[in-house]
Amino acid sequence: MLSIRVTSRRFQATAAAVALAFSAALAGCSAGSDSAAGTPAPSVASESTAKLDPMDYIYTQGPETAGFKLDQSSAGAGDPTSHDDAIFLDIDGCLGKNVGAPTAVATGPTLTSQDGFTSVDSNAEIVTTAQRAAHLQELKDPRLDGCIKKLMGQSSGSGASQDETIKSLTWRTAPVPAGALARVAYTGQVTASGAKTSVYLDVVFLGAGRVENEVALFSAIRPPDETLVSAVTAQLAAKLKSQ
Repeated sequence: MLSIRVTSRRFQATAAAVALAFSAALAGCSAGSDSAAGTPAPSVASESTAKLDPMDYIYTQGPETAGFKLDQSSAGAGDPTSHDDAIFLDIDGCLGKNVGAPTAVATGPTLTSQDGFTSVDSNAEIVTTAQRAAHLQELKDPRLDGCIKKLMGQSSGSGASQDETIKSLTWRTAPVPAGALARVAYTGQVTASGAKTSVYLDVVFLGAGRVENEVALFSAIRPPDETLVSAVTAQLAAKLKSQ
């Protein structure tokens, strides 16, 4: 699941990997990337009983990622009550909300470009329409940026050497792709094996009916290609219409 905690850990791992890839590329050239009480959690009793599988709403390899390496090791169903499996649980807590856990969650595969500079991760949650409406308001909350930076910072050093820790995580302006609800975009600096490079994290949020999904794009040297962002978002938006 693409929780803030897991996003941070993946960002750390990807940042170290892309920095190492960047270092190798340079070498090649020279030789010849907590909860708080609030409003009551909405009840699911009045919701439709139609069974929805979150695995139907994660990102799967498409033409835009045809050349990417596919890693299925972390893909599959997760625990909807775990902060490591549900991205909004951490956001809810940071904003002082109690929106409640989703009904079901799933993580998509990790796709990484052949040069190692770009990766794509996704997740999906089955929620109530009331939860989705509450999350939409959270995405518009001016405190969201501070919350994400705080939550990323809380786990940014976990399991990583000081040399690989992301520094100076800053907001950058990026367009919200068609079909999405919101997008957060950050730039950071990472050093690995003596090579320093810029790394980028973009998370695109989508939702419709009883499903929410998100996709995170990690990249090094330059922001993720907007054609890739739009194509990945379009696949998820189309899947949301299949409910």
